[in-house]
Amino acid sequence: AGSGVLRDWMVVGPFANKTGQPLDLTLHPPDDGIDLGAEYDGLAGKVRWQPVRGNDWLDLNKLFGTKEPGVAYAVACISSDREAEALLRLGSSGGVALTLNGRWIWSSGASRKPAAGQDTVAVELLQGDNVLLAKVCSNTDTWRLTAELAPVGVRFAAKLQAIAPEQFADRQSFAPPPAPVAAPAGEVSHPGGVDWQLIYADDFAGTELGARWRPVLGTWECAEGMVR
Repeated sequence: AGSGVLRDWMVVGPFANKTGQPLDLTLHPPDDGIDLGAEYDGLAGKVRWQPVRGNDWLDLNKLFGTKEPGVAYAVACISSDREAEALLRLGSSGGVALTLNGRWIWSSGASRKPAAGQDTVAVELLQGDNVLLAKVCSNTDTWRLTAELAPVGVRFAAKLQAIAPEQFADRQSFAPPPAPVAAPAGEVSHPGGVDWQLIYADDFAGTELGARWRPVLGTWECAEGMVR
């Protein structure tokens, strides 16, 4: 019964907020997959994933020692003994984009004074580990997030456990993502003299759209190497 605030995270950042918007849609390496052993080029040098535990609020200003706007990624892991529906209640000072088990589920571009329970997102938990990745952005000098997992009704329909961030690396759900698809040699030239360069490729080999694709209208599916 009841609900629980997510207090155990692995966090990486800060990255630059290149658009200056509350939700910066610029893609950074964690958007392509979580690699806990990776080192990235951050806002002021190299950054790596680090564990953060024990607080109701994830205070990124305090964690990074900065008042500058930026982008950070926070990942939590919830283990469930069966498939179950739940509610994720969020509070934030800026924009947030969420993926659950590699699939985009929700985003908001609000800029506001942070308070608990400002947004509620319905989530479908799988049996086993559920990896929740939050892209947390700021365009002000306040940069905070809180997340609470609550049941749809009186009590949860499954037994849930928050996994400690120090245990993430030992779990199969945190296996490093595959290497990015290499760009073909050479360039494709436009007849007008504009040179094209491949920056992203997707062969749609799976059955679901990845985190880089966000359906806006209609119903989309992956099958036989196509998205329809």
